[in-house]
Amino acid sequence: MRATTHSELCGGKPCWRAADTNAFKYKDAKQNTGLISRALLKSGSTGKARVQVLAKGPMLETPALPLALPVRVQLQAENGECWEARYFELGTLRNDTSRFKAEAFTPEAP
Repeated sequence: MRATTHSELCGGKPCWRAADTNAFKYKDAKQNTGLISRALLKSGSTGKARVQVLAKGPMLETPALPLALPVRVQLQAENGECWEARYFELGTLRNDTSRFKAEAFTPEAP
């Protein structure tokens, strides 16, 4: 599945804005620029950073639920930066025919 955001205007306002000193929010309520209507990028110490994305619409190709675990999600920036999270059974809060909700699980490094 692939969905995008844009750096232009959304409804006459900037799509991206600083939420505080360590977070950025994206809002395109009318989804004029793509499939993503909201996003939150928040920095934090290792394992504490947060990314939330809300994407919806008839053009969004999503896999059938429930999802087969593990699930890998990647967020890629235009400059090539890439962030990845993996979701395993441990940390999965809901995985049924209507919703997948989980917290990423990062195994401790040796």
